[in-house]
Amino acid sequence: MSVVIEPSTQLTFSRPLTRSSDEILVVKNPHPEPRTFKVKTTAPKQYCVRPNAGRIEPNSQVEVHVILQPLPNEPPADFKCKDKFLVQTAIIKPEYQSMSISDMWSHVESEDRDSIRQQKIKCVYLPPDEPVNEPESTPQTLNRQNNDFANEVPVGITAPVPPSPVPQRQQSIQDTTRDELVRELKRAQDTITQLQRQLTTQKEEQEKRANGLRSHEKAYATTRTLAPTVQPLDAVHQRLAELEKPRVTEGYPPQVVLIVAVLVFILTYLFF
Repeated sequence: MSVVIEPSTQLTFSRPLTRSSDEILVVKNPHPEPRTFKVKTTAPKQYCVRPNAGRIEPNSQVEVHVILQPLPNEPPADFKCKDKFLVQTAIIKPEYQSMSISDMWSHVESEDRDSIRQQKIKCVYLPPDEPVNEPESTPQTLNRQNNDFANEVPVGITAPVPPSPVPQRQQSIQDTTRDELVRELKRAQDTITQLQRQLTTQKEEQEKRANGLRSHEKAYATTRTLAPTVQPLDAVHQRLAELEKPRVTEGYPPQVVLIVAVLVFILTYLFF
């Protein structure tokens, strides 16, 4: 005896088929011993099955989600889908209890193929507004397996599913990013203002030192005019005055270079 599968013969997908469609296969185990199941398909790239293999406890059931990936174009209303699914089941014997699902199926397919039961399910694309019409059928044994599944592998369970849109969260992220940029700009403006104040203070100090040196030079010049006979000392005083003069810095002051670098960093961060 095999498990009970609903729907038993065909799995229908409603239109439009250009978007993802999720249908459910219910696999029931009405027997007193556990069963294992596995799902194969002739179109593994078109369908995502979750789960594609597993264990069913006695008098229990498992829901298998079959997700049709979006088609590039809507097929005609009379289109006949040739895709099929094959649901295989087997009894989990006591000696299989410690095995994983994949190891169990490898052992059953190589050593105990006669215990495998299977059931084929066709895929049907419904015309617009047409109800499901499912005929009755009985499970098949492995020796009547359709050759369409001979070289197929179980459907992977990691196929991507299109996520649902989250516009509110995206709007929240955009608002947060905008607030962060405003805060960064405010901090940059405060830094620029502070640097400008420091630069102004340094300029005032330099002007004060320059004025003091000019006053000192005038004093030396007056001394030279009052004592023309002390010519050797005038040379010494002139040399001392030259040493005390502030050296002219070539290029731009480092404060100006720093302000320009900060402005370039802020503009690059905000607009590029």
